[in-house]
Amino acid sequence: MTVFTIRTLEEVKKLESEWLRLQSQECYSTNPFINYYRMCAWLEMNEEEKKYEVKIVVIEENDRIVLIAPFAKRKVLLNFYVIYFAGAEYADYGDVLIESGYEYCIEDALKKVLGWFGIAVLRCVSADSMIYRAMRSKKKLLSYEIETTKCPYIEMENEWITFPDNLDKSLKKDIIYNIRRLSRDQPLEYIVPKMQEEKSILLNDLFSLHTEEWNSRGKRSIFENPYCRRYYELLLKWNNIGDAKVYLAALKAGEEYVGIFWGQRDIDRFYYYKPAYNYKLHKYSPGKILLYYLIEECLRNDIRYFDFLVGVEPYKLNWTDTMIPIYAIFCGQKNILSWVLLKFLNNREHLKINRRSKNEENQ
Repeated sequence: MTVFTIRTLEEVKKLESEWLRLQSQECYSTNPFINYYRMCAWLEMNEEEKKYEVKIVVIEENDRIVLIAPFAKRKVLLNFYVIYFAGAEYADYGDVLIESGYEYCIEDALKKVLGWFGIAVLRCVSADSMIYRAMRSKKKLLSYEIETTKCPYIEMENEWITFPDNLDKSLKKDIIYNIRRLSRDQPLEYIVPKMQEEKSILLNDLFSLHTEEWNSRGKRSIFENPYCRRYYELLLKWNNIGDAKVYLAALKAGEEYVGIFWGQRDIDRFYYYKPAYNYKLHKYSPGKILLYYLIEECLRNDIRYFDFLVGVEPYKLNWTDTMIPIYAIFCGQKNILSWVLLKFLNNREHLKINRRSKNEENQ
């Protein structure tokens, strides 16, 4: 068995066929963020920003790649550094690519990048991910798994066939009422751009709409960060090269945007990732209306799962109470320094979770 690391986009391109083979396994059907083309977009952006040192671990056995672990390293103090999932800042699920039967290799991959002074902070690990299952049988490393939040999702079967009649009466009444009000003077149009130029225009409109919406609340939009905008532009480019599962759509009332949506779509799954709404239409509840149209589109196209992704925000609970747990995994070598650091991180994470729970109770 051979273990080695790669650091550049050009090296990753040489693994394209193997990466695509591993990500095509059924166990990765619920995670669009481990996608090869998404990783290429992030690597291209990181080579411009130079924020992380890339450490993608590859394990090969009998001339066959059995594991690709996309990690990134960042020094925080002296010789102390932290290992993250590569692209974690733009992903709601983190995982590594492992061929079925080689789950035990994950600790070898982590040991390759940890050294003696490193700690791995792996967030947004779902309970059905390969790395979560592999780390449950850990032996070589110190590690803690903490449930940090949940991920609500809709399984669009049974009562969802009758949509929207299956919705809570007050929710349905509010949405239908506001759709009628909003479409009284101009028709509502749901738009899914097909051409690359149309997608680029809509993406720039998303940047503007999201910035206006957040600034109206006295907050900064993520799209005020030029590297964030650059990542989305690169992701759109790589989606045109291959299939990064990008789904871009808009809802318009006449010539005015109600909302614009950026997410992911797979064969039978839809991921609710980055919406932006027209704050001037706040009185019409544009967020609920856009969700209504997205779910309607999913049902028309036989999408089985509508994934709200990480976080239990109240608006998501209007639509579903089905959830999957999300964990943070902290791990390091078996030594005193790692033990102390991991204990500190574990305790700090519990305090953050308790504080968040109290704030939610008081709302």
